[in-house]
Amino acid sequence: MEKRFLSSKTKRFYFNNGQADVSYVAIHGDELAVDPTQDGTVTGRRDAFYRDRQGSIAANTPMSPQRSIEYYFLDIGQGDASFIVTPNNKKILVDGGLKDRALGFLIWKYRLDKPGNKG
Repeated sequence: MEKRFLSSKTKRFYFNNGQADVSYVAIHGDELAVDPTQDGTVTGRRDAFYRDRQGSIAANTPMSPQRSIEYYFLDIGQGDASFIVTPNNKKILVDGGLKDRALGFLIWKYRLDKPGNKG
């Protein structure tokens, strides 16, 4: 498996949660692990790992081996915070406010609620 970054706006990631088949929406810049030798021509899908889940994504999903710059604008109540992720994975939070609204996004995005994850 190799690390890749989603190059399209969004794509569905399908997996089974133990009870049913469900999906997440992966967004531009999200990191996935994919098998580069699997082209998905038979099934239309390729195996992938996303947010600690094993599943599949459309075989024609555009992905890049390098992270592009990502910008997020977060409503934190009394204005907006800006969050930037650089191509070399540096994370910059600008005007995050005093409450934990920006922190809630960062916990979700980088799975900081999982033991051992440091974003």
